[in-house]
Amino acid sequence: IFFRVLAKGLMHKPRVVAYEQRSYYTMEPTEGACHVQRPLKKCIQAVSAVVLLGACVAQVLPQRSTAAHNVPDVAPHTSMLALQHVNAPPLTDHAATATAAGLRSRLRPSASNRLSGRASMASPSSVRNSADLWKETKLQTPGFASAQKDTGVRSTTWAGVSALIGLCSALLGYALGRTRASRKLHDHAGRWSLATVSAEQGVQHQQGSLADKVRDDFPLLKEEAYPSTPLVYFDSAATSQKPQVVIDAMDNYYRTQNSNVHRGVHAMAAKATDAYEGARAKLAAFIKAPGGVSEIVFTRGATEAINLVAQTWGLQEMKEGDEIIVSVMEHHANLVPWQMLQERTGCVLKFVQLDANQGYDLAHFRTLLSDRTKLVALPHVSNTLGCICPVKEVVEAAHAVGACVLLDACQSVPHMPVDVGDLGVDWLVASGHKMCGPTGIGFLWGRYSILEKMPPWQGGGEMIDEVFLDHSTWAPAPGRFEAGTPAIAEAIGLGAACDYLTEIGMDKVQQYEHDLGEYLWKQMKTVEGLDMYGPPPSVGRAALVSFNDKQGGSHALDLSTFLDLDGVAVRSGHHCTQPLHRELGVGSSARASLYIYNTFEEVDKFIEVLKSSLAMLRS
Repeated sequence: IFFRVLAKGLMHKPRVVAYEQRSYYTMEPTEGACHVQRPLKKCIQAVSAVVLLGACVAQVLPQRSTAAHNVPDVAPHTSMLALQHVNAPPLTDHAATATAAGLRSRLRPSASNRLSGRASMASPSSVRNSADLWKETKLQTPGFASAQKDTGVRSTTWAGVSALIGLCSALLGYALGRTRASRKLHDHAGRWSLATVSAEQGVQHQQGSLADKVRDDFPLLKEEAYPSTPLVYFDSAATSQKPQVVIDAMDNYYRTQNSNVHRGVHAMAAKATDAYEGARAKLAAFIKAPGGVSEIVFTRGATEAINLVAQTWGLQEMKEGDEIIVSVMEHHANLVPWQMLQERTGCVLKFVQLDANQGYDLAHFRTLLSDRTKLVALPHVSNTLGCICPVKEVVEAAHAVGACVLLDACQSVPHMPVDVGDLGVDWLVASGHKMCGPTGIGFLWGRYSILEKMPPWQGGGEMIDEVFLDHSTWAPAPGRFEAGTPAIAEAIGLGAACDYLTEIGMDKVQQYEHDLGEYLWKQMKTVEGLDMYGPPPSVGRAALVSFNDKQGGSHALDLSTFLDLDGVAVRSGHHCTQPLHRELGVGSSARASLYIYNTFEEVDKFIEVLKSSLAMLRS
């Protein structure tokens, strides 16, 4: 068997992966004998498997012949796992199109159990009882011990030979294996080096790319989605991964500075306060706040920041008949608070429609403006369409009629340079967890001239100047909007994230993501039967794409599930933009969103898995 496999392997020629868009690639052999690397590895692995099988036979057959009538046919700790896998019910509801038979024929058992909603584990009692039964059987079986003694030398010899060949296989795999430190994402990894080339600019993205420099900074990216299945994380629009420096900054606070802020005079309180306020200063510098730290309000996130404006400035300024202009593409966080304000004040909501490229229709926006317009709220970048809105033009037109502008910058602050003074908006909100920071922290930036006129939202400690039995006076902004003990560690983590992104350079982040996003869009265009939403890269868009299976009609949840089973993490659903999906005529979509740590090779893997998943769902 060994020589047959060896002969067949040495005659094998390497397979060159075919690509539909060859202009995006340069394929070059890696150093070393690539034409024998994979066959030799296969041969060694095959021999190792044969020897290991021999060891198993030598161990098992004598035992069964000696005590076959007493020894059970199940191995210890088998329990009910196999039965659970076999009897797992099919997918239902939204995932009805992915049949149970199709899944079980393809998926690993753990994934099948996860899909069916059943726990992929046996009960502790069943495992314990199975083990006890096995021990009892061994003790009560005549000849069991002698049979084991007789076969011990033979099984040990076989096992030793197997281990030796396995070691040779591992050494050969190390010597002739991967030529890059990155994880194996393609069948040709370790045999070919992939130099991805931008179609229009001709810029090579090899190991010197931004992702190659920063990827090791993110611990979670070293994890596997499933055993032997590398993770391809394409869901950064939902939340980004966290670099080690952010984790360390928060850990350091709890280890060396843990104390409350703005209260004590002891050394620990001073350290904590300095770190907390230092994070505010870093954030102000990151977005170039013209008024500095006095214009930065820490919140639990962008959602809370928008609600803060709605429930303070909105209740104070909006009257019945006044108008608020938002767009149909808004995240629910930039729509629902204004709906609630409408119910309380009688103000009117107006909606900007999509233009021909599925972007923000500036011409339609201008027709909605009137002397009753008091507020315009819009996203800087749509979290579903990826379009970049014309913020400066909107601000100029809104200010001309005396309206204020609130900008949802959750999808822009992490991905491009943002200068709030240059944009000209009156408020800007963003979330920390989308910009390499922790969850539970975000911020509101506001012009100080507006913040100082806004009433407090929540009452409590630290937001006051003086408290009497019959009344209280308020601290100046931003303190009046930060009642109680704040999220200290989270703010420090966000400050570390600002440092991290600043050190990389937001210009570099923007350029890299532009190239990567353009490549993603063009590669997805090669997939037959896809609906892709938002403007083309030529108009300008972020590095995210929402899509649906137009040809096969597969549900986005099913498609995302199949992608996940091959390690590709994307978002499925309405992405907190239900009105927008109704405008698009769909109930949901899948979304792939990229960040600085994603690579061109991962895009290739995504396209490969996307095509295979669509083929299965359409069959």
